Amino acid sequence: MCPLTWENNKDNLTERLQLAVRTNDNVQGFTHNYYRYPARFSPRFVREVIELFSKPGDVILDPFVGGGTTLVEAFASNRHSIGFDVSPIAFFVSQAKTTLLSEKDLEEVSMWAEFVLQKGIQGVESKITFYNADGYLNNLPWTIRKSIEVILNDVELLKTKEQQRFAKCVLLKTAQWAIDCRKNIPSTKDFRNKFSHNIKIFSNGIRELSITISKIAHKTQPLCICLNRSSETLTDCQELNLLPAKPKLVITSPPYIGVHMLYHQWQVNSRKRTRAPFWIINSLDGQGSAFYTFGHYQSHAKKNYFEIAENAFTSIHSAIDDEALVIQLVGFSNHKKFLGKYLEMMTTAGYEEVPITTDKLNRIQRIWRSVPNRKWYVTSKNHSSSKEVLLVHRKNKIK
Repeated sequence: MCPLTWENNKDNLTERLQLAVRTNDNVQGFTHNYYRYPARFSPRFVREVIELFSKPGDVILDPFVGGGTTLVEAFASNRHSIGFDVSPIAFFVSQAKTTLLSEKDLEEVSMWAEFVLQKGIQGVESKITFYNADGYLNNLPWTIRKSIEVILNDVELLKTKEQQRFAKCVLLKTAQWAIDCRKNIPSTKDFRNKFSHNIKIFSNGIRELSITISKIAHKTQPLCICLNRSSETLTDCQELNLLPAKPKLVITSPPYIGVHMLYHQWQVNSRKRTRAPFWIINSLDGQGSAFYTFGHYQSHAKKNYFEIAENAFTSIHSAIDDEALVIQLVGFSNHKKFLGKYLEMMTTAGYEEVPITTDKLNRIQRIWRSVPNRKWYVTSKNHSSSKEVLLVHRKNKIK
């Protein structure tokens, strides 16, 4: 559906968006389960937005790519895509999710895993130097640390960087399962069984994605670009020139205001944390949590959030097509306090809101959903969950 037909299809469009936003479907299919990234949104939501507001061959942008859901769904829908994120973990996972592997690649990874999992953890020579010395492995249980190390030591035996990235992503997923927010740490045997199981799950996911793309992309595969950089720098992004056109659709979920999320660490035994994910993907962190969330979630830093958000969306404004839609799921710890400020920020950055539907007094009626059971901490003790709202904007031609 083209945005120009919005008025003629409003009832059907609104119903489909409501169902997609409020879906309780599990995150599954393709490569979506490669990693449990915080605050990821539903593939069904992204798929519906892509179908409603773009056509094959269009370019889709996600300036806060997170776990890569937008890129995967764009890839599988024969749309070109580009994503940005300041988090090396988001960048790594998104690359792994959108890198197709051949059957030969998957067979070689499977054979490698069988070989590696025969090794014991006792007496393994440690190759950890910097990460251990700089505190990345703090609070990591010894048996899990050694289990990771045995596998990580032999990743370079795989022939290609794509195979290595795939194997590291399987390890990242398995280690997250073993550590993050768990009360009981699994045994070495359980860890290895889970790793072996995840190899099979990941392989099936990439096969499904490959088959889907081969059916719809008759000549060439759509471009899928992921960059580890801030969306504030889109005006200087040379990679945008590799795409056939400017983005016609933006689908994203920016950092939530007033909500504390651990994008860069795992929780160990509820109160402790580890930066082990960076060790696994061989990347540096060196940033505080505020770096990944537009500033610290406590009240004194809210101003930073809106300044950074305005810079980002101003940069996005200059990079997208004049007729592009910007569709966001935005979360708040206190929506009554911050929604108005967020909408003001979007106006200042050069956008106008597109009403999905209005009431009898012509007031905008937005689609909301409550989001319980996520691993975040809101600033108010009276909020046990955050709320997300669907916002639709387009360029304000007056700016």
